[in-house]
Amino acid sequence: MKKCLSALVLVLALLLSCTAFAESNAADSDSYLGKSTSFTYTISVNIGTNAVDEYEEVAPLQYAMAKEWDPSGNGNARKVDIDVIMPPAGSESDYLNTVISTRKYSDIMVLESANTNASEMFENGQALDITDYVLQYMPNYLAYFDRHPELKGRETCLVNGEPRYLCLYSLSEVRNEPWGGMVYRRDWVVKYGKNPTTGEAFSGSWDDQDNWVDNVVFPSGNPDPMTISDWEWMLDIFQTALNEEGIDDGYAFSIAASGGNGVGDFESGFGGANGWYIDPVTGQAVFGTTTKGYRTFLECMHAWYEKGWVNPYFYENANDMFFLIDAGSVYSGKVGAWYGMNNQLGKSIDMMGTGIVVFAAPSPINDVYGDADVQGIEPFYYYANGLIGAQIVITDKAKDKDLPALFTFLDYFFSPEGSVLATYGLNADQLKELETLCPAAYELYQTLGLSEGAYTVENGKYKRNPLYLVNDDVAGLAALLRFIRLEDLSNLQNDYPAYYQHAMDLWSMYPVDSLIGNELVAQLTSAEAEIKATLDSEYYTYLAQNVPEFITGERDIADDADWEAFCGGVNAFEPEKYTEALNRILSVK
Repeated sequence: MKKCLSALVLVLALLLSCTAFAESNAADSDSYLGKSTSFTYTISVNIGTNAVDEYEEVAPLQYAMAKEWDPSGNGNARKVDIDVIMPPAGSESDYLNTVISTRKYSDIMVLESANTNASEMFENGQALDITDYVLQYMPNYLAYFDRHPELKGRETCLVNGEPRYLCLYSLSEVRNEPWGGMVYRRDWVVKYGKNPTTGEAFSGSWDDQDNWVDNVVFPSGNPDPMTISDWEWMLDIFQTALNEEGIDDGYAFSIAASGGNGVGDFESGFGGANGWYIDPVTGQAVFGTTTKGYRTFLECMHAWYEKGWVNPYFYENANDMFFLIDAGSVYSGKVGAWYGMNNQLGKSIDMMGTGIVVFAAPSPINDVYGDADVQGIEPFYYYANGLIGAQIVITDKAKDKDLPALFTFLDYFFSPEGSVLATYGLNADQLKELETLCPAAYELYQTLGLSEGAYTVENGKYKRNPLYLVNDDVAGLAALLRFIRLEDLSNLQNDYPAYYQHAMDLWSMYPVDSLIGNELVAQLTSAEAEIKATLDSEYYTYLAQNVPEFITGERDIADDADWEAFCGGVNAFEPEKYTEALNRILSVK
């Protein structure tokens, strides 16, 4: 009985302390009156434009900062001012790591490019526990996770076994349109390929709507390359094209220096992938580098290398962030297939008027190599925009400022009005308001050619100004990029050319639930984060040195001794420790 009473007293004490904290620090927003409502906010990437001198000049942000916010509803409204700090272009990661290590950071930090996470910063006393503020002042943010129960629980971090809000996230209502994926020379398939069933030549051309139309059929019976068989048929055509056009310094397929594409586009179609991913069946984190599936993928790459389809010196190329491995060869029409971007589709890279036509391809399904265990598997691990974005922490620098006003302000960008503002920009009516509220931001819209606003609504669909597709400044400044927000593209009407929309559909045709997202990395303890940091440097260096050897044949992928030696080198980095950390987090979600 004494033990029960003691436990009861303890529970009551904890409840009272939590209640007292909430009342003193969150619930009574009027107690914050007179405190500063000016906040510094470091975004993760320099937006790289000459159209504005400062990020806060972006019109949608100016519009929001002109509003007044009343967290308590007692008529004590106040404005919130945001001073945005952009790291030096090209040095974003170094900048963020330096200011965090020296504690010279801002009130709000986006951790996208930093070598730390929300849990670590909280452990170090650098990030606030914002639980009470989120629960009380961010109903729109919380409502998102009710709409997405598959993400429920991933918005918090464990502190002493209790889920707490240590950061916020930019969110997406639906998966964003992919910016890249596998692409190939469709014109070469038309010009040098033949129907695999009838043997008839293909034909194709541009129609009046600037859409490419052809009668291409792949061996699988599809108009797109869906399988490894389709790819091998296509790569052989590309080799013919190179020979016929006298291109002796080109190649059928460009791969990354590491031997893959870094995002699993080919690997998971063999039932495995390089690195860590979430198994779509078990929901558990898996380390895929030593799996049968990844070995089979390397077997395929070696076979293609032997056939002369792969850049013979791929391992000498730099691995840039966009996986555009050999830009010079790609843009000069000397490559048949590569990991490309959406701005290369159609005839975008045809600078010489040679008739280059670039089409998208989905991640292929293996139907050639290995046994039944690694065949017929839909790709499950490849690049895709997630629903949860970068971690955003409120640092200890802001602890004495008006946090209720700040969180009310931030919640606006997850509301129906605020999310539209952040996703699409200002409509004509809002722009008219801005003319008085902030003439400079109004003039920016005029300069960008958006005098009638950034979008219109037709039949319940948002239709962006056509300048979004052709003017990089419009795309970067009309709405809010790199700022906390809910992006909702579910009712977007793009009116894309057919080949472009087709690319969007192909690049996102398979479910993507296997990526290790920011919301999981955010919950690593300091010790676990240190494990990850070591792996990020040393383990991947080992891969870059050893994987290409299997592709070139310097090491025999079919030889069990060679493979076991490679796996032994991989396992020396103890990857299972990171796997265990991820599964610890996943186990409570």
